[in-house]
Formats: sequence, C-alpha cells, structure tokens
Amino acid sequence: MKLISVLVFLIAINSEARFLSAAELSLLSSAEKGDLQGVVDALNQKASVNAADFYDHTALMKASANGHIDIVKLLIEKRANLNLKGLEKGAESTSHKSDSALMMAIDNEKYDIVKTLVLAGANVNQKDIMQRTALVKLIDNSTNLKLKKKISKEKLLELSKLFVEHGADLNMGRKEVERTD
Repeated sequence: MKLISVLVFLIAINSEARFLSAAELSLLSSAEKGDLQGVVDALNQKASVNAADFYDHTALMKASANGHIDIVKLLIEKRANLNLKGLEKGAESTSHKSDSALMMAIDNEKYDIVKTLVLAGANVNQKDIMQRTALVKLIDNSTNLKLKKKISKEKLLELSKLFVEHGADLNMGRKEVERTD
C-alpha cells in the first residue's frame, strides 16, 4: 500500500482529480529545494516539465520563487511553460489564479531570475490577482518598506527598460479605481 502511495499521488481539486508520478513529485520537491541533480533525474525519468502541485505551482514557479537560477535555466531549456499561473495559497476556488513564475520571482526579490524569465519570453503583460502587470508590481515592490532588501534604482531602471524592450504595455497596470466625487 505504501509503495502505491509513493508511486502515484492523487490531488483532488473540486471534482477534477490529477495524478502525479513519483518522478513529478520528485521534480517539484527538487526544484523547490534547489536540488539540480534531483531535477535532472526527475526529468530523465520522464516527469512532465509542467507538472503542478495542489496549488498549480510548477517546478519553474518553485525554482523562481526560491532563487534557484540553474534550475530555472534548465527548465526553460526543457521548454517549461513560462506563463502558467498557480493558485493563491488558501484560495477557495480553482478559478482564483494568482502568480506566474515571473511574478513569484518579483515578489521574492529574485531579480536575476526576473531578467532570465523575461529574456526567455515570459509574458510581461500578464496580470496578477490585483490586476498589476509585472512592471507595475516591480515598481510597487521598489517602494515597499517591508521587503528584506530594497531594489536599487539602477536595477529598477535596468529591469524596467528590459520589460519595455520586451513589450510591456505602459497603459496596462493597476485596476482603475472609480472615484465617487
């Protein structure tokens, strides 16, 4: 019985059930921990590069959020989908999609990974749950005093230029707030 539960893991989201192989479970775990060899081994065992956990977080999202750039580069090379969005943890509904790997890298101040994802073709106009594009989120985070390390003005300018060069729509961003006066 334990062998079966190790080989196949059932995740139920609403009435939809998904099965993850042992290789896919290993891929997700290894990507999150930064175990490059574990990721390589899982992919060699035919794990889907876009396998996702209960929150629809992929290996690319986990590696991006945790700053594992070598794993991010490998997953990009293996053609991981750069623009999938996971569920916000604690979300009541599967229709409540949250952040992509790019947004997770921005949130976790992994700016080398932000640059890598943009250069690889991540959608810079994709919006987060608050209707912010990656550029707006980056700028918002630059003024957030709660962040561990503030982004330098030079890095903010470098990344902002990169976003614009890769098609950032400067007319997109925060959800408009209606005034009632």
